[in-house]
Amino acid sequence: MQNRQISEAKYSTPIKRKEALKLNELNRRAFIKILGQGSAVLGLGLSSRNTWAQTGSAKAGEKQLETDAAVIGAGPGGLSAALRAAELGLKVCLFEKRDRTGGTFNGGMGPFGAGTHIQEKNGAKNCTTKDAFNYLMDFTHWQSDARLASEYINNTAFMVKWLEEKGVIFSANGGGGPGGDGFMHAISPNPNYKTDAKGMYITMLLTDRVKENKNIEIFMETKVKKLIKTGDAVTGLVALDKSGKEIRVKAKAVIILTGGFMGNPELIKKYTTYTYKKDLFYTYEMPHISGDGINMAWDAGAARSEMMIDAYKGMPIYGGPAGTRNEWVIIANPNLMVNLQGERFVNESADRVYMGNAIHRQTEGCAFLMFDSTIADIYRAKGPGTGPDNAVTIPDVDVIVAEAKKLNYPYLYAADSLEDLCRQTGIDLDTLKKTIVEYNSFCKAGNDPIFYKDASNLLPLSGPKYYASKYCCDSWGGLGGIKINHKTEVLNKLLKPIPGLYSGGSDANSIYAGTYPSHLSGNTTSFAYTTGLMAAKNAAEYIKASS
Repeated sequence: MQNRQISEAKYSTPIKRKEALKLNELNRRAFIKILGQGSAVLGLGLSSRNTWAQTGSAKAGEKQLETDAAVIGAGPGGLSAALRAAELGLKVCLFEKRDRTGGTFNGGMGPFGAGTHIQEKNGAKNCTTKDAFNYLMDFTHWQSDARLASEYINNTAFMVKWLEEKGVIFSANGGGGPGGDGFMHAISPNPNYKTDAKGMYITMLLTDRVKENKNIEIFMETKVKKLIKTGDAVTGLVALDKSGKEIRVKAKAVIILTGGFMGNPELIKKYTTYTYKKDLFYTYEMPHISGDGINMAWDAGAARSEMMIDAYKGMPIYGGPAGTRNEWVIIANPNLMVNLQGERFVNESADRVYMGNAIHRQTEGCAFLMFDSTIADIYRAKGPGTGPDNAVTIPDVDVIVAEAKKLNYPYLYAADSLEDLCRQTGIDLDTLKKTIVEYNSFCKAGNDPIFYKDASNLLPLSGPKYYASKYCCDSWGGLGGIKINHKTEVLNKLLKPIPGLYSGGSDANSIYAGTYPSHLSGNTTSFAYTTGLMAAKNAAEYIKASS
């Protein structure tokens, strides 16, 4: 899951102002001249055919374009779809509402892949498409669309090879190599792209490839408002550029890849079991990922798929990627965790995604990791270590507590007694005392007969000082919303394809049945890349068949 350790602001790919203007604005006189000549406009995604309006004459000041494929969203999936569609001979208009490409996480530290050439070269075991499919379907108890899951997994090998051909450098240890992560294909630094320790550059690279392609026109800071339908088919879209000017686009196919709904508290509350800033807090805020694509698909008649929060255990606000601030990771060590009732309810060494599920079930969707001054002395004696992003960890808990106070951070507690700790946290004192007695007996015996935590993580609590950190759920994104089939065709409420409309990525990712499959690491970005490529191919076939 190390590819999920990402920061938003540093890794998006900005388009320079002059370059954006060049991409977005056509000189009016030149545009009229081109239309009059009826010539092809290579590199702008425009056809030589006449401009178009769905009904009646054009509105005053309205810009009208015609293209083969319109792609909404310039994150991992949208960039992949646009570039692949252009490679297949289509004219493409790519729309991005922000001033930068790359989505939120700039493509991650490496995608999931099964049956890839890298795994074959490394002699990887148990990493075939069959292995991945069987694991996922067992994991989800066959509650997800098996045909979609299979088609996605079977196309990941092509996706990995395609990214490599574009210039992505994969680590020798990726894809099941010695010391590698099995299904995750970790990337190595590319000297052409400057990043920090995380090394995310995939969407930077894809942005450059898109900009080089003469069959793609990029519209930055241009928000798509709605889809246009002719009969049952989607035949275009309406967008607004930065100046507020309306752009009406006639397209033979539209592909929606807008990143999900994580930045929309209303959709979260209505369609998931979470409430933003109550039992769900973000380290990486994503207000721009507001469900635009999902809503416009629903408005066009799309069926709603299962929707989930891609959640994991995290302290409020400072929850990622280790569950705390990177330098504070010692307070996330797997010591005793209790709920507000003072009861232990989980193996504290469990995967952070699965712990997120367990925490979410508790009262107020929260829990507390506890340890005492004796354990704190052990950490202090060990000295600093290395945390996520190569951060130097702080070994002194009291220093961390002092930092939290300076930050006015209310979710880290230090107390001179259990009574004081319970007053601060709201934990039930009587039950907590009983829980600690029982837990200490497990520590003494070196055996946890309830949740079977490894003996190496069984450290007793006896005071005199106590510490606790509060945990709820943090998240990498909201998944699902647009129902698609294995051809990435968007389905209507009768589960029939809406002609000309495709989707993928987080907008349509409903294959996990509510919980991210940690063993198949790199999966959400892989789903975006892969379904973007699939959508481009399927849209091209649809356009060819419709001609």
